[in-house]
Amino acid sequence: MAERSRSVPNVAKIRPRIGRWDVAENGEVSLVGTRCTSCGESFFPERRVCGRCRSEATEEVRLKGPARLDSYTVVHQLPAGFAAPLAIGYAALGGDVLVLAPIDAAPDLLRVGMPLALRVGVTRIDDDGEPMTSYRFAPTGA
Repeated sequence: MAERSRSVPNVAKIRPRIGRWDVAENGEVSLVGTRCTSCGESFFPERRVCGRCRSEATEEVRLKGPARLDSYTVVHQLPAGFAAPLAIGYAALGGDVLVLAPIDAAPDLLRVGMPLALRVGVTRIDDDGEPMTSYRFAPTGA
Protein backbone atom coordinates (compact mmCIF):
# COMPACT_ATOMS: atom_id res chain seq x y z
CA MET A 1 0.00 0.00 0.00
CA ALA A 2 1.39 3.41 -0.95
CA GLU A 3 2.23 5.83 1.84
CA ARG A 4 -0.10 8.86 1.99
CA SER A 5 1.40 12.30 1.86
CA ARG A 6 1.00 14.28 5.08
CA SER A 7 0.85 17.63 3.32
CA VAL A 8 -1.31 18.87 0.50
CA PRO A 9 0.68 20.93 -2.03
CA ASN A 10 -0.63 24.10 -3.69
CA VAL A 11 -3.50 24.62 -1.28
CA ALA A 12 -4.14 28.20 -0.17
CA LYS A 13 -4.10 28.85 3.55
CA ILE A 14 -7.50 28.82 5.15
CA ARG A 15 -7.87 31.86 7.38
CA PRO A 16 -10.49 32.05 10.13
CA ARG A 17 -12.97 34.86 9.59
CA ILE A 18 -16.03 36.08 11.41
CA GLY A 19 -18.10 38.22 9.12
CA ARG A 20 -17.23 40.46 6.20
CA TRP A 21 -15.80 43.95 6.52
CA ASP A 22 -14.25 46.55 4.28
CA VAL A 23 -12.50 49.91 4.32
CA ALA A 24 -13.74 52.86 2.27
CA GLU A 25 -11.35 55.18 0.42
CA ASN A 26 -11.66 57.68 3.29
CA GLY A 27 -10.48 54.99 5.75
CA GLU A 28 -13.89 54.36 7.32
CA VAL A 29 -14.32 50.74 8.38
CA SER A 30 -17.72 49.08 8.00
CA LEU A 31 -18.95 45.61 8.87
CA VAL A 32 -21.35 43.84 6.53
CA GLY A 33 -24.45 42.81 8.45
CA THR A 34 -28.07 41.95 7.81
CA ARG A 35 -31.29 43.79 8.61
CA CYS A 36 -34.64 42.01 8.66
CA THR A 37 -37.12 43.92 6.54
CA SER A 38 -40.01 42.32 8.47
CA CYS A 39 -39.14 43.22 12.07
CA GLY A 40 -36.18 45.62 11.70
CA GLU A 41 -33.69 43.59 13.76
CA SER A 42 -30.04 43.86 12.62
CA PHE A 43 -27.31 41.22 12.91
CA PHE A 44 -23.58 40.71 12.48
CA PRO A 45 -22.29 38.57 10.93
CA GLU A 46 -24.77 38.26 8.07
CA ARG A 47 -27.70 35.87 8.34
CA ARG A 48 -30.08 34.48 5.74
CA VAL A 49 -32.88 34.09 8.27
CA CYS A 50 -33.79 36.61 10.97
CA GLY A 51 -32.87 35.34 14.43
CA ARG A 52 -35.78 37.24 15.95
CA CYS A 53 -38.83 36.56 13.75
CA ARG A 54 -37.46 33.82 11.43
CA SER A 55 -38.28 35.81 8.29
CA GLU A 56 -36.16 35.25 5.20
CA ALA A 57 -36.78 38.86 4.12
CA THR A 58 -33.38 40.34 4.88
CA GLU A 59 -31.13 42.95 3.30
CA GLU A 60 -27.45 43.82 3.57
CA VAL A 61 -26.61 46.67 5.92
CA ARG A 62 -23.31 48.42 6.66
CA LEU A 63 -22.54 48.78 10.35
CA LYS A 64 -20.22 51.66 11.22
CA GLY A 65 -18.95 53.38 14.33
CA PRO A 66 -19.03 54.95 16.69
CA ALA A 67 -19.67 52.03 19.01
CA ARG A 68 -20.27 51.84 22.75
CA LEU A 69 -18.35 49.34 24.89
CA ASP A 70 -20.85 46.92 26.44
CA SER A 71 -18.50 44.46 28.17
CA TYR A 72 -14.90 43.30 27.96
CA THR A 73 -12.31 40.93 29.31
CA VAL A 74 -8.52 40.84 29.34
CA VAL A 75 -6.77 37.65 28.26
CA HIS A 76 -3.27 37.06 29.62
CA GLN A 77 -2.51 33.56 28.30
CA LEU A 78 -2.71 33.41 24.53
CA PRO A 79 -1.61 31.08 21.73
CA ALA A 80 1.60 31.76 19.83
CA GLY A 81 1.35 34.78 17.55
CA PHE A 82 -0.84 36.87 19.86
CA ALA A 83 0.52 39.62 22.09
CA ALA A 84 -0.56 39.55 25.74
CA PRO A 85 -2.42 41.04 27.43
CA LEU A 86 -5.23 41.21 24.89
CA ALA A 87 -8.42 43.14 25.61
CA ILE A 88 -11.47 41.87 23.76
CA GLY A 89 -14.98 43.10 24.14
CA TYR A 90 -18.50 43.47 22.89
CA ALA A 91 -19.46 46.89 21.60
CA ALA A 92 -22.86 48.04 20.32
CA LEU A 93 -22.88 49.34 16.74
CA GLY A 94 -25.88 51.04 15.24
CA GLY A 95 -27.42 51.20 18.69
CA ASP A 96 -28.07 47.51 19.28
CA VAL A 97 -25.84 45.16 17.26
CA LEU A 98 -23.23 43.66 19.58
CA VAL A 99 -19.91 42.90 17.89
CA LEU A 100 -17.00 41.05 19.50
CA ALA A 101 -13.50 42.28 18.60
CA PRO A 102 -10.08 43.03 20.06
CA ILE A 103 -9.70 46.48 21.61
CA ASP A 104 -6.56 48.54 20.99
CA ALA A 105 -6.25 50.12 24.43
CA ALA A 106 -4.47 49.49 27.69
CA PRO A 107 -6.81 47.37 29.84
CA ASP A 108 -6.75 49.88 32.73
CA LEU A 109 -8.21 52.56 30.41
CA LEU A 110 -11.30 50.55 29.44
CA ARG A 111 -14.68 51.50 30.87
CA VAL A 112 -18.09 50.07 30.07
CA GLY A 113 -20.03 52.66 28.07
CA MET A 114 -16.96 54.34 26.57
CA PRO A 115 -17.13 55.30 22.88
CA LEU A 116 -15.11 53.19 20.44
CA ALA A 117 -14.25 53.47 16.76
CA LEU A 118 -13.86 50.66 14.26
CA ARG A 119 -10.32 50.25 12.97
CA VAL A 120 -8.30 47.70 11.01
CA GLY A 121 -5.17 46.27 12.54
CA VAL A 122 -2.98 43.23 12.95
CA THR A 123 -4.76 40.56 14.96
CA ARG A 124 -1.87 38.13 15.12
CA ILE A 125 1.21 36.89 13.30
CA ASP A 126 0.77 33.45 11.71
CA ASP A 127 3.30 30.60 11.81
CA ASP A 128 4.98 31.89 8.63
CA GLY A 129 5.45 35.37 10.09
CA GLU A 130 2.63 36.85 8.00
CA PRO A 131 0.45 39.45 9.74
CA MET A 132 -3.27 38.67 9.83
CA THR A 133 -5.48 41.76 9.82
CA SER A 134 -9.07 42.24 10.83
CA TYR A 135 -11.46 44.77 12.31
CA ARG A 136 -10.77 45.99 15.84
CA PHE A 137 -12.03 48.62 18.24
CA ALA A 138 -10.09 51.58 19.57
CA PRO A 139 -11.12 54.40 21.90
CA THR A 140 -12.30 57.38 19.89
CA GLY A 141 -9.47 59.77 19.30
CA ALA A 142 -6.92 56.91 19.52
